[in-house]
Amino acid sequence: MGAVTATKLVNKALEFIGVAENPVNSNNVLFNTVYYGHEVNGEKYKWDLTFIWYMFKICGGSHLYFNGKKTISHTELQNYFKKLNRCFKKPEVGDIMLFTDNTEVKAGIVLSVLNDSTVKIIEGCSRGDNPNISRKVMIRSKTSEVFYDFLRPEYAVTEVPNVTESKMINVKITDFKKEEKKEKPVKKTKKREYTPMIASATLKRGDRGKEVSYLREDLIYLGYKDKKDKELTPTGQFGLSVEEALMKFQEDNKLEVTGIYDPETEAKMKELYK
Repeated sequence: MGAVTATKLVNKALEFIGVAENPVNSNNVLFNTVYYGHEVNGEKYKWDLTFIWYMFKICGGSHLYFNGKKTISHTELQNYFKKLNRCFKKPEVGDIMLFTDNTEVKAGIVLSVLNDSTVKIIEGCSRGDNPNISRKVMIRSKTSEVFYDFLRPEYAVTEVPNVTESKMINVKITDFKKEEKKEKPVKKTKKREYTPMIASATLKRGDRGKEVSYLREDLIYLGYKDKKDKELTPTGQFGLSVEEALMKFQEDNKLEVTGIYDPETEAKMKELYK
């Protein structure tokens, strides 16, 4: 499967956004079935950690989670990482974040670090702010008030990071604006056929390359601008202006407003090209 990097794990976890228990309140979900070896049902089978365990498993990185063993104990997992001296108070992308949710401790995978006090995580067994829906895999924002610990697996660093392993961690918004000004523009194309994403399942702030150039051109073609109503420049970097334009597109088309170019967003954009 190749080396397991933070980027690889996060991208894999993003593919499972929306996977939910069935029926409601059952905790009967894929991740539990694989973890226990059979279907389970009941309130005691919370699956925020079985989701994370499963992500490491299918990426070929079980050894990074709990030395290849199973655990759904937040305390046991925390103590394991403490012994490795890989338990931190400041987040990085790919960390297993422990946080408090009312009276219990839960876990998620850090997707992005927005600033010193806010992160986005991929969280399993979540209802978001609606207690009446099925528990599912969701992208949630968390603030420092609920931060508990950040457990940092010893990921491989053999590939060039493309999401936020070097660009999104503790970077201020103003830094992205400066980078966008320095980026050499990619030649803008005239009206063209829709070009689907290549290779990656998602695109998000901090990414670079021709796929980002295509996305910028798509947003320009569809008439989207940033929050200050400024035209997007056709560069190959996914910066703040692209995220703002993409969030507006998602809002206009009744999609989940994440600022992440995912398969649902791609499908809607492709539809508008017809």
